[in-house]
Amino acid sequence: MIRAKLKPFLMAVLFVVFVFCNKNEVFAQDKVDYDSEAYLVDEDGELIARYYRLSSGGYIIIDDVSDQFIEYSLDSDRLNLQRGGVYRYSELDSEHEKHSNSSALVCDSVDYDKSLPQKESVVGDIFNELLSGDIIEQGNLWNETRLYSYNPDGRCGAVAASILIRYYYDYVDRSYINNRNLIHGYSNGEQIVSFFNDNYVNGGSDYYKLWRGIKNYLRDVGLNTNVFYTQGSTGDSNVYSRIKSCTNSGIPTIVGLAAHPTYGYHWTVSTGYKTVKMKYFGIKNIVVVNDGWGNSNINVNMNYVDGCMFLR
Repeated sequence: MIRAKLKPFLMAVLFVVFVFCNKNEVFAQDKVDYDSEAYLVDEDGELIARYYRLSSGGYIIIDDVSDQFIEYSLDSDRLNLQRGGVYRYSELDSEHEKHSNSSALVCDSVDYDKSLPQKESVVGDIFNELLSGDIIEQGNLWNETRLYSYNPDGRCGAVAASILIRYYYDYVDRSYINNRNLIHGYSNGEQIVSFFNDNYVNGGSDYYKLWRGIKNYLRDVGLNTNVFYTQGSTGDSNVYSRIKSCTNSGIPTIVGLAAHPTYGYHWTVSTGYKTVKMKYFGIKNIVVVNDGWGNSNINVNMNYVDGCMFLR
């Protein structure tokens, strides 16, 4: 079994943090800026979600129908939408395949003449409970993933594969990359992403295509490392359990997002997980991801995750 190695001192620190930090105390003072509200609509112009900035510099997006959180980040605002703006999200094809040249993260401002009611109380309750609710369990990778973002044409599978393989090169074994040209150059990962896209994971990909591409790459560099994937319906408990077990072993997983209102069908790489018990909104399973667009620590509702892929 291949595992990243953790020094005893760091393991002791992680144990102390895990045992005693059962609350999100670090960010407990973070606040929602209700005046920053922007509106997210579907292709028919129907309101599907709302966006808010956070005092930490992050953001949160709330589903307008179910009043559940879709995603949030306490670190940075990857969208930076204008106050009162109405935006239409690009739509992606099914099975994590993208055929247009437009980015899933680009929101086109559209005219909207409907009266939109405020939801400050609901949003505030959701966000406060996410931060102050009891953490049942949580875990994070022991090392940072590369923030590759080179994706000019929907090659998110190649981006995710590159992030995964580079993690193994950085922290497990240098034999995972035997071409030095792939580890030097632009920080957005253009060289290695282009290599994977041209040779192993071309364009849009489903689970089998991505699995086969990574497996063929490992064979070509002389490694007998196995590639596995677990796929289910969105929110599947078996998928979440696999993400947790891999994370706890220091192993990143490629995570498939399905019908996510902002990412659509998209490949990401997990960097952690968290299960929060909320007083009024129940237990929420959260996957923390590197989104393949240069952003990390994006907290995604497990209800938009339908599978994961990993090396053993």
